[in-house]
Amino acid sequence: MTDKTPAERRRRRQEMSKHTKELSDVVRAKHIQYGLLPFRCNDEYDKCVRKQKKRRKSFYLCYLALYICLANSMTSLLAAIALAKAGGHLG
Repeated sequence: MTDKTPAERRRRRQEMSKHTKELSDVVRAKHIQYGLLPFRCNDEYDKCVRKQKKRRKSFYLCYLALYICLANSMTSLLAAIALAKAGGHLG
């Protein structure tokens, strides 16, 4: 498949995890800025990771759930931004 070593693959997974968490932090800040419902994606992800660690299982499903949660939360966030712009609240 690939010619990368396990250490390189692990480093890449850690880098992707870091970027995903950074993205979710930005989305959380925007949710707070626009006064939307509580943003629970990070909390649900952390809960999933703790559960998977206890079971000694892969975090793949946790990442998948985080991506789905982020995608779903973007719908309401984009709608709130469009409403704010239509109302003249954004420059």
